[in-house]
Amino acid sequence: MRLIVIAAASLVLVTSSNVTGQEPAKSCLTVPSELNGYRLTDTKVFDDSTEGTSYRYKNGSSDLVTMFIYPISPAARRGSDVRDWVAAEGQGFKEVFPAGVQRGWWQEYTAAFDHPDSVLVGTEQIPGYLVAGVTRRGNVVNVELEYLFEMCDRFVKVRGTLASATWNQSLFSRFAKDAVAYLRQH
Repeated sequence: MRLIVIAAASLVLVTSSNVTGQEPAKSCLTVPSELNGYRLTDTKVFDDSTEGTSYRYKNGSSDLVTMFIYPISPAARRGSDVRDWVAAEGQGFKEVFPAGVQRGWWQEYTAAFDHPDSVLVGTEQIPGYLVAGVTRRGNVVNVELEYLFEMCDRFVKVRGTLASATWNQSLFSRFAKDAVAYLRQH
């Protein structure tokens, strides 16, 4: 009985000591556990709250799909137009390609394209940005795609690594856009 009282008192102390004047924003986004044949297989909450949470999905193909949801940093809030925030954050993915070569992830890369790419949910246009590149490591050539959107005062990034031979048949792009619609509606 005494152990329970001590444990309860400790819990109260820990809870009380964690309360500050600036509580982190509560999540207002519910991620799908399954969508378009992709199933949620892993969730990781990063130790640094500014990095948010990652959600890994698989659908039986070789597609590697991860959704990241993280707070929009004050530095990313340049100007008042959310489309500018999304474009600037989305273009940052292009920096991953040369960094990946330096880190040995790939031997070479080719930037393919980047442009705004929004999603219509009902009557609401959700601003987005799409970046693509092709990477090679040995004989393995992949297409790397990243969609980025702003939603609920957070960035939602959906990243896919797709086999180059079948990338245009992948359901990844549909998944990314349908995931944003799902997040907005749930």
